[in-house]
Amino acid sequence: MEVMELGRISDEVFAYSDLKEDFAYARIPREKRQYYIAAGLAAGRRAARVYRGRDLGTLLCSNGVEIRRFSDPSPSGLHSQICCDGAAKQVDLFRDTARQLSAAMDKTPCPVSPQELERLFLAHEFYHWLEYSSGAGTELQCEPICTKLFGLFPRQVRIRRTGEIAAFAFSKEFCGLPVHPKAIDYVFVYGREGKSFEEICARLAGLEAEYQAECL
Repeated sequence: MEVMELGRISDEVFAYSDLKEDFAYARIPREKRQYYIAAGLAAGRRAARVYRGRDLGTLLCSNGVEIRRFSDPSPSGLHSQICCDGAAKQVDLFRDTARQLSAAMDKTPCPVSPQELERLFLAHEFYHWLEYSSGAGTELQCEPICTKLFGLFPRQVRIRRTGEIAAFAFSKEFCGLPVHPKAIDYVFVYGREGKSFEEICARLAGLEAEYQAECL
């Protein structure tokens, strides 16, 4: 992979990295993995087309969602989070995380400003708000997998990570980002390990090869 081609890696590769974090990933038939990747990406992109050009902050506030911005570092390194428990509805954005990610991307051919990253974080949580407010998470829009409890009792399992796949797809498309948001995370994490950008690209090429072996 050429160093300048960070944006060449397909969204499907990063969606795969999310899918394999699902607790039920090992139960997903190999021939169905691409289905869940495609379904999550399609849901996020579809929503981005609906809301293109809208002010997401205004939409959230008009629905009673408070947007809180924190300058201090997140104790657990969070980018953002949404809390909707009935009593409280709020989105938290961590500006220090945005600054750190931006500093990491400044060392690549694909710089992203802290302000762009905050907008990206907000878009990600807005998608989750859409899931919450509609009562229909992305996993409910996808076919469940059929498995057996204790090897005896049939049950259906939903693939919950499709919601994360969709939220990343929504935020990338809505914000017009040239690289997948998870690529930024990889640059940050591997950079903190002392990896050069060339080494990071090599790691991502390995992820791409793993996706092809596991899903195609």
